[in-house]
Amino acid sequence: MNGQHWYDDFKFLEDLITQSQQTDDPKGYFATLYYLSLIGLQQALENDIFTHPQWVDKLHQTFFQRYVNAVNQFNQDQPISKVWKIAFKASQSGWPTVDQHLMLGMNAHINYDLGIAVADSLTREQLPLFKRDFVFFNQVLLSTSKHVRHSLGQIAPPLRLFNQIWDE
Repeated sequence: MNGQHWYDDFKFLEDLITQSQQTDDPKGYFATLYYLSLIGLQQALENDIFTHPQWVDKLHQTFFQRYVNAVNQFNQDQPISKVWKIAFKASQSGWPTVDQHLMLGMNAHINYDLGIAVADSLTREQLPLFKRDFVFFNQVLLSTSKHVRHSLGQIAPPLRLFNQIWDE
């Protein structure tokens, strides 16, 4: 694992979170979730749960860079994918709740960016060889979001009800 790119990734998120706190920008909600996910992924790599850790690290770099690009493109008013544009525009509208901000970010990043990052890092023939690591990668992401969802449920009764239904 290249320590410098991990340091840079954490630093990017810390700066984004700090800026979001100072400006009351809801984009910081997803950045915080991402920060926690990054900790989980780094721990999973350090604990050797992946069969192909170099690929997972490469996937992380490609995946993370898509998020960085989306944030920077939006902030510089450059063209951006529609899914990210929706997520970021919602953060400016004032209507979504915290959990909705998280879901918009997760939808953009996991449902859109992750598939593209995998396609950029593997050939079609390689996909079956890396399936186990891909499943573990997703489990790290999902376990973090579940933890955050349950933490938010402690202070938000509607989300608590959602969690009870979702976890059945």
